[in-house]
Amino acid sequence: ILLSPRFVDFFAAREYAARHHLPPVAGVIHTAGVLSDGVLSNQSEAKLQHAFAAKVDGARHLRSVFAPPDFFLLFSSVAAEFGALAQGSYAAANAALDALAQHWAQRGEAVLALQWGSWSETGMAHRHDSVQRAEQAGFGSITNLRGMALMEQLLLAGKRGVVCVSPFDWRRLQQHDARYAAFNAPIAASGETLWSRAALAELVRECLLQFLPQSDIEGNRSFMEAGFSSLDLVQFRQKLLGRVPDTVALPVHFAFNYPTEQDVIVYLEGSAPATM
Repeated sequence: ILLSPRFVDFFAAREYAARHHLPPVAGVIHTAGVLSDGVLSNQSEAKLQHAFAAKVDGARHLRSVFAPPDFFLLFSSVAAEFGALAQGSYAAANAALDALAQHWAQRGEAVLALQWGSWSETGMAHRHDSVQRAEQAGFGSITNLRGMALMEQLLLAGKRGVVCVSPFDWRRLQQHDARYAAFNAPIAASGETLWSRAALAELVRECLLQFLPQSDIEGNRSFMEAGFSSLDLVQFRQKLLGRVPDTVALPVHFAFNYPTEQDVIVYLEGSAPATM
């Protein structure tokens, strides 16, 4: 039975199923959710209630009416764990949904909340063209096939409570929040970060992707040719400074003196502590 929490009387749906001798509802998947965008100064009780109605009230009603014995799968979001720009109400609603899932699971119920990352082929991120923005922030995307397989795997394993399901690029995520520094580069036995050429190439490309799309970046093409402005070059240097060891010096005119991606990689390779 496919229900929309906004338009359907859950009790009427249960009565309809009984009247037509449909089998009992053994499992429920709760996917409802609405965005209630706004920076903190523009948030309001009404926006919070709007976000909570779909996520939290919907979950409570479904549990109350159907009490599914096999599984109750709740679609949450990584926003509950990591936050989301201008989506405080949405993040709070998902966090509340997670708390409910944890509470019900501790009572012995077969409840699982999945904190989904962006789905690349369907869902909110796909509809609002924000998959690429999420990837630039360090959150990978999930295909429909992969998402369905993960759901099946977790349900068959009998997982309960809350599970975060998203690919991550910890290096890029660290740029937005220093809490994730522990997931960054490998650490040598002495405590010094060691950099391979591949790691340096990845770092440089990640910084470039904040200014240009992948299709415009070529290893030996000059930054200015690719579309960088003088301000972009200055900011590119700042991004690199935030990622490389303090012992690596990047002169003020660094990006002008090393005008291609390969030039930058070669320079860093000679300056950063290297792996054996």
